[in-house]
Amino acid sequence: MKRIALQCAIPMRGRAVKHSPLAWVRSPSRRIEGGRRFAGLLLVFAGLWLPGSVARAGFISMDTRVEVEFRDGQLVLRVSTTNRGDEPAFQVRLEALHPESPKSSPTFEKLEVGGSAEHTFQWELPATGTRQRVIPVLTHYADANYYPLSSLSQVVVPFGGPPVTTISARADPIEADPLGVLRVHLRSLDDASHRVGLQVVTPAELGVRPRSAEVDVPASGEVQAEFELENFSGLPGSTYGVTAILREERPDGIVESMVSRTVKLVESTPPPTARGWIVAVVAAAGLVFTGWQLGAFRRLRRG
Repeated sequence: MKRIALQCAIPMRGRAVKHSPLAWVRSPSRRIEGGRRFAGLLLVFAGLWLPGSVARAGFISMDTRVEVEFRDGQLVLRVSTTNRGDEPAFQVRLEALHPESPKSSPTFEKLEVGGSAEHTFQWELPATGTRQRVIPVLTHYADANYYPLSSLSQVVVPFGGPPVTTISARADPIEADPLGVLRVHLRSLDDASHRVGLQVVTPAELGVRPRSAEVDVPASGEVQAEFELENFSGLPGSTYGVTAILREERPDGIVESMVSRTVKLVESTPPPTARGWIVAVVAAAGLVFTGWQLGAFRRLRRG
């Protein structure tokens, strides 16, 4: 009876695999297909857990240029901006922050990639008493979702020739997450003490406290002024320019100069969580399961 049972079991094996509820365990092709499906699901779940995205995002980069001209007793600024990114910019507007009379251009509804917009600003020339002026220019724009963005540029306008420089200024590198500190270092260049006013200009996405301050620069040595920056609406990974305008009242008139720095917005480091461990455990379980299936397949082939 044993011999007959063995002879019957061999041809019955194929039929049992075909009709048994556990056929997916015994069939090599179905087991491999199941392993592939499981690996695919594992990758999907890992993608949901892991931070970041590999999708390439478009960007807008506004290149703003300023030309200065004196004409008929007026200061004329011709401001042009060009979209150097790879997606259109919407609601583009130019704003010239003249300290006495800021002005804004009309809104340009859309700038295609490579497209440009231009506007001319005019002011009466200042009365005697101003030797040099810094005029910041903000470029406001939006992306396809009408998310507001901006960029900052500036122009230095001398009246009657550039004045002699008496103050040296520099700023430290800055990162904001979302807070950062702008540190401006000042040093006298003519061995005389100076009283300097400082005003910080930022894009619309950043805030600053305080916005202005008075600093006494000694005849020798260096003095430092600090301003706290805060990211209101900038996206992590973006960079923005900020400018500190120095204003000094001299016997021959008011002289403004500037020091600029780039702020990098970094993402705040989140507190440690168990998510990384969960992903590791799921991945390890997937590898063990796949190894078990491959081992069972080899045993069946030898079988």
